Amino acid sequence: ILLIAAASVWARTINVPADYPTIQQALDAAVAGDTIDVATGVYNEKVAFPRSGSAAAGYITLRAAPGATPAIDGTGAAGCNLVTIASRSYVRLVGFELRNNLAVSDCSGVRVVGSGTNIEIKGNVIHDIRGTDAMGITVYGTDPQPIASLVIDGNTIYDCEPAQSEALTLNGNVSGFQVTGNIVRDV
Repeated sequence: ILLIAAASVWARTINVPADYPTIQQALDAAVAGDTIDVATGVYNEKVAFPRSGSAAAGYITLRAAPGATPAIDGTGAAGCNLVTIASRSYVRLVGFELRNNLAVSDCSGVRVVGSGTNIEIKGNVIHDIRGTDAMGITVYGTDPQPIASLVIDGNTIYDCEPAQSEALTLNGNVSGFQVTGNIVRDV
């Protein structure tokens, strides 16, 4: 009980751009239990979760601030995926427009790779992921430990070019997942 109480005392809300000008800077500062609220705006960057949350301290949550409509826009940003979750646990991505990941090859709007547990991708609109095998959401369980307790819910994916691949896919060592209420169209 003391650990849970202590975790909630230390949990904080980080605001972008008020506290940090970029989403990646906020993610770099966030620790287990923190919530990153992102204001309405266009954020020209590609981001990755650098650490996990925990069962005791809570999720690291990256979300649209209440009433906000932020967009992560890949125009001119280096890298493959708009959002990367590589071997992380207890992380959430909620309420973003993810767009313009252009001229890419085997890249995604959101890519979950490796292993991890308690990953949630909810309520995002993903579009204009274009190139060769340009996918909306991809989950690749590539480690001996699975990606487990995965929730992909209420996302909309459109205007992507997955070619021989899929717009939303789970491959490899993935167990205990829920894929519900998503709309995939015009791919």
